[in-house]
Formats: sequence, C-alpha cells, structure tokens
Amino acid sequence: MCESQSSKGLSCLLPVYAKDDPAHLDQALESILRQNLPPDELVIVEDGPLTEPLRNALDTCGTRIPTLRVRLERNVGLGLALAKGLDACNFDLVARMDADDIARPERFERQEKFMQMNPAVLLLGSNVEEFRYQPGDLGRLRHPPELDEGIRRRARTRNPFNHMSVIFRRHAVQRAGGYRHRPGFEDYDLWLRLLRQPGQVANLGEVLVDVRIGSGMLSRRRGIRYLRSELEFLLDCRKQGLISTVDMARSALSRIPARLVPASALERIYDLFLRERASK
Repeated sequence: MCESQSSKGLSCLLPVYAKDDPAHLDQALESILRQNLPPDELVIVEDGPLTEPLRNALDTCGTRIPTLRVRLERNVGLGLALAKGLDACNFDLVARMDADDIARPERFERQEKFMQMNPAVLLLGSNVEEFRYQPGDLGRLRHPPELDEGIRRRARTRNPFNHMSVIFRRHAVQRAGGYRHRPGFEDYDLWLRLLRQPGQVANLGEVLVDVRIGSGMLSRRRGIRYLRSELEFLLDCRKQGLISTVDMARSALSRIPARLVPASALERIYDLFLRERASK
C-alpha cells in the first residue's frame, strides 16, 4: 500500500491499448465524467503505444478530471497492465472500467455509498445490460447472484461478477496477490483468490453499466484454442486449491459443448440460458 493512499475517495482504473476504438473510448470517458459522483481520480493505463486518436481522447479527458496516465513502453497484456495501474491508485476504493463500455450516471454514487455502509464487503459488482450499437438495443441482462453465499457457490464453476461493473478495496486485492497474467481470465483468477480473504462480497441487483458486445466477442469465446486455454486455467485453479476436482470437472463439462458450436448457436445459448431480458 502506497503511503499516499487514502481510505476516503475513489479511483477509477481504466486500461487502454492500441486496438481500442477511439469513438468507443470517448463514450466510456464521457460516462465517467458525467457521473452523479465523479471519481476523485482517473488512473489510465496505456498498455503499449497508442494511436493518435486514442491519445487525443485521453488528452481531452485529462483537462476535466484529475488524471494519472501510466504509460507502458510495450503491450504487456491486461493482467499486468491492471497490476501496474492498481499500484498507482491513490485511494483504497477502486472501480474498474473498460474502454468500450458506458457507466450509468448513478454507478459510482451507488457503489461508493454501499461500500461505505458495508465495511466488511471487499468486492461489489452489479447487473449489466448488453448492447450492440446503442444502449438498450438488445434488452439483455447479465444478472449474477447478489448475496455472498450465492456468489461463492457460483464462483466454483463460473465467474460470479461482471468485471466492468466492480468496485473493490485495493488493500484486499493486493493482499490476495493482485492481478496476474492470465489471458482471458484475469478477473476470475483474482476473484477466486479474493474469496479466500476474510470478508464478504456482493452484487447490486440493478444495472449500472451498459456493456458493448462487439461482433468478434462470440468468435473469440469458441474454438479449440480458447477451450484449451480455458481448461488449462481450470486445471491451474485446481492445482492452487482455488476450486475442487469435482468443481473443475463440472465446469469443464459445461463449457466444452459451448466452445465447439458455431458462433450463431453460441449466441443463442447465451440468450436462452445465460442472460435475462430487461424489463421495459
């Protein structure tokens, strides 16, 4: 924990890399700036050299909110980039944000208030609503368990948090070992270790982030290569004692069919079994 770190205030941690879309980044930054309760600082990790349009978007943002830019000479991957950014945060409460999602105006206000009123909670997420072109066009929710017991049960076989919606206590995350290089599973890996720390976790049962579903998302989450990476991650979790052999087997068996079907069929699986419909 750095000496200047404060227990009062909020850091927003945002990683950016060269392949991010400048227009999407503009929307993400604008949603941060227009919060009912803006963060006390924005910590941006530039994971390797960025394009000029991305740099311009970040330059504009830095004139409107206290901003710390952590520049990495080369692309090191999301896990290590987040670890560098977390080291730079000056506040114990840290909210994660992605460069292509949109935070609803009440997000930080609702989450910071909850964390202040519940000091035993180490990690707090929320529901998110997926969209393809503009918020609301799919009407599809990711609704994880809200209470500690249900979250821990879900974590044995699936990621129980929407990573782009979380806020956590930095000291607890650092105590758990922080972010690591686990391509595709950086957040799930951290949550499993954080759940072994003394304390509680929770999800708010409301949508606080609109999440962009790109055309390549489903393609990236299927195929032999992704399945192999997923199975290697589960095996590593078992070796570390983060999940049991039975949980590893159950998780693997539930994932194999979904990774081998066409992308169109995988989207249908998500829509029917892994998502909820937003109320009108």
